[in-house]
Amino acid sequence: MSEVLDSLGCRSYLDRTPEVVAASLALRRTQQARGDLRAVVLVGTGALGVALELARAILQPVAEVPIVRVASHDPFPFHADDLVVAASFAGDTPEVLEHLERASAVSSTITVLQSRGPAGAFGTGAAGVHVLDGAAPGPRFCALEVLCCALELLSDALGLAERPSTTALLEAFAATITDASAQDQAEQWARRIDRTMVLSIGSGQLGGALAQRLSSQIDEQAKTLSLPLSYPELAYSTIAGFGQGGDLTRQVFTAIELLTDAEDPSDRRRRQVVVDMIDENVAHRLTVAPQPGTVAHQVGEILARIDLLALALAAWVGIDPGPVPAIAEIKAAVARRDDGAA
Repeated sequence: MSEVLDSLGCRSYLDRTPEVVAASLALRRTQQARGDLRAVVLVGTGALGVALELARAILQPVAEVPIVRVASHDPFPFHADDLVVAASFAGDTPEVLEHLERASAVSSTITVLQSRGPAGAFGTGAAGVHVLDGAAPGPRFCALEVLCCALELLSDALGLAERPSTTALLEAFAATITDASAQDQAEQWARRIDRTMVLSIGSGQLGGALAQRLSSQIDEQAKTLSLPLSYPELAYSTIAGFGQGGDLTRQVFTAIELLTDAEDPSDRRRRQVVVDMIDENVAHRLTVAPQPGTVAHQVGEILARIDLLALALAAWVGIDPGPVPAIAEIKAAVARRDDGAA
């Protein structure tokens, strides 16, 4: 990787992330709902919310109960037979606390994933709180830990005989994050992206969640605007929006496709048609296609490639990937809770 200002040690932390997550999982405890499990409710925003969305995408196809993610302030009808898993790095995310108060009021079973903070007070039972690594240079670097912990926790709660292998996920992440060819590709792609904005494109629930992760990492690390898109919606609506803007979009957008073996055949057919249209309207189209393997293995590889690309782009444009001043300013304003009152 290119030498660049990295005030929070983001790259060095990524290298040891698999070890950190493996140690974290060893401390995990099983959590079961009090009664017959009605639903699993995943509560989280930002990078950790996307990690929960990835867990949902991986597990929902094999789960016998609904898995729902809530992120906004809008009230959710919690029930005593729900299992609620909430993630908040500092344990003080307003939306998360609001939902935890509602879930606690109806006696839902709650597990909180946090490094510190007041959210942990809502946890129930011995597995009520899982402590995230507080040494991470920002919550986005705990996303892999949240994903793996959620997969293990929910596989237990759902009684899955065949569960996704977090070991395979971590092994794929570790192998890719330290692979010289993967690092070289990330640097080459960063030069091609340059100062353009990124359209991150996935297929279905899993690909859409991966596209969200790519966009958020590029947003936060390279401070470069990135927008997530996914099939089938892209083919039903968004593609029409390129009809008159080709001269402009070719100057400002690079498209990055994220492929997995979980892609639905209908989305695959859509993509084969849409890519020709996209190629006419963007500066470049790049494709992340992981090695054949299980869903967990492919997700681990793609997450590592996302992190490498976000860091490489930050280096190329000369941005410190660590601090995110815009988000810090907004969080500080919300924490005052004064709504602009004098």
